Amino acid sequence: MQEAVEIIEGLNNVQMVSLLKELNRTIYKSVTYQNVVDNLPGEDVGILALRDLGLETKKTKLIPEDSITAAKEILLGFAQVEDLAPILIAAWENIKNDDKMFIETIVAVGLLVNVTLFMASTEIKYEDGKFSFIKKTTPPKILSAIMQPINTLVKKL
Repeated sequence: MQEAVEIIEGLNNVQMVSLLKELNRTIYKSVTYQNVVDNLPGEDVGILALRDLGLETKKTKLIPEDSITAAKEILLGFAQVEDLAPILIAAWENIKNDDKMFIETIVAVGLLVNVTLFMASTEIKYEDGKFSFIKKTTPPKILSAIMQPINTLVKKL
């Protein structure tokens, strides 16, 4: 976990956004969105609100400042979850030497929602060429730290 946190703390803004995009691709190559949705806790109003966002809202691009702040919050939360940190490290390894790394600092709301919903899901089997495990429920303290700013951003739309 510490290695994942150190990676994030050393990233510039472009790398932060690029890593979040790669993390999303990495997750959803191995887990279907429907599987994530099927394994969301049904009682959390904030999570359900994210799940139910309309397509047009999910396509909304955030301003760079909000994109970078949200990306960092999500990545730091992801890095602090023991079974998720290796996925983040692997995503970074995939792009860290890529000279074609995205040169933008803007993300769409849907990207933030997808990664957040994965974190919010309960037990899901995660399997790719490097890892195979049952993702456990993210600790409430970490999930809350991510959900609050994401829900605030969504309410502004």
